[in-house]
Amino acid sequence: MIEESVSGYKLPRFEYHRPADFDKTVQRYPVVIVGGGLAGLTLAADLSTRGIPFILLDEDDTVGVKGASSRGIVYAQKSLEIFDRLGIYEKIAEKGVAWSVGKSLVGKNDIIYEFDAAKKSPSIQPPFLNIQQFYIEWFLVDRINELKTGEIRWKSRVINIKAKQTHTCVEVETPEGTYWLEADWLVDCSGLASSVRERLGLETFPEKGTERWCISDIRFKKDLPLERWTWVESPVNDGRAVWQHPMADGVWRIDFQMKLDSDVEYISRPDVCEERVKKLLGHDEPFELVWVGPWASRTHLLDDFRHHRVLFAGDSAHVFPPLGARGGNSGIQDADNLGWKLALVLKGQAQESLLNTYSQERRPAAIHNTNLASRSVRFLSPQGEGQRVLRNAVIALAKNCDFAQAMINTGRLSTAFSYQNSDLVAPE
Repeated sequence: MIEESVSGYKLPRFEYHRPADFDKTVQRYPVVIVGGGLAGLTLAADLSTRGIPFILLDEDDTVGVKGASSRGIVYAQKSLEIFDRLGIYEKIAEKGVAWSVGKSLVGKNDIIYEFDAAKKSPSIQPPFLNIQQFYIEWFLVDRINELKTGEIRWKSRVINIKAKQTHTCVEVETPEGTYWLEADWLVDCSGLASSVRERLGLETFPEKGTERWCISDIRFKKDLPLERWTWVESPVNDGRAVWQHPMADGVWRIDFQMKLDSDVEYISRPDVCEERVKKLLGHDEPFELVWVGPWASRTHLLDDFRHHRVLFAGDSAHVFPPLGARGGNSGIQDADNLGWKLALVLKGQAQESLLNTYSQERRPAAIHNTNLASRSVRFLSPQGEGQRVLRNAVIALAKNCDFAQAMINTGRLSTAFSYQNSDLVAPE
């Protein structure tokens, strides 16, 4: 529980409007999207640009997590290119912080590895751009409302699903009661705790990682380079890892790796967090604690991202450790992959079998992301003496040996995935 002394972020509240469905017979829609996070809103914006009507159902009345957390903050070049196509990139670029240099450190500030992703970038977008997730979602909501192709229904929670051969029936709970609607295609973007998966008997029993972290979003005036810094072994954190990232509005995200047996409520207390930050910045450096909260990694993966007339995207389909900014970026790219395929099928320009390639392409991408993120977890939280000896040897050699630098793994950042085994890709 976060104490009230931590203000969090100020976000808009969107009004609930009584759906016309209450006063009509059950209505059928081409696409119904469940969940207004990154994946759901990106898909809605994509369908809007293609002229495909949709209904997006979200049980909340705002973006983000009720204004509490910055959540995902690093957006990779592929995602930025998608946002450019959807018409919101300029807003993101104006608000966020572009960066390309990352450094891995041990001790106080001893650099053992660094990279500059801009040196290998052919894109007009920066390699990475940091901005709080709720801003991205906010910009997407504005764009969807501007295009007026579909409708976002706030305070609308899916409570029942009936899968049919030609469509899906959905029961929706609102402040005024419940109603049913039908979807030619239902896309579940409602996250790890998806009730849609549960209703369809597709639970994946997510695994929770043993490592513990605590986020500190802080605002301060200290002049620091706009780079990602990762202390693999930080003396101010008892030899554990620390991440430091710039974000919008002069806010910095600092992640502290905690002991495996840490008391979650204790490490999340603002006064305890402030002491950790003071050790990092210096006791004479004033700062404002914007938000603080713990997290632990989870993993889950559906066997198939298509279940008859229901498709799954984002965290509803897959979850992996967030190291390398792979969660949100993967959901955005799920939506990008699915949007044009749904549009072609609904316009009668492609067979329904085209939608099979969505899972065929995006599930291997999820497996790839899971593997890379899990390797980062093992490097930062070695399990067993063998992993620890290897990690320590890599750190010792990295300062002077190129081969060891390549093994420093503090979160290999998200990149576009190649669909080499897709039915849509012809062999060379």
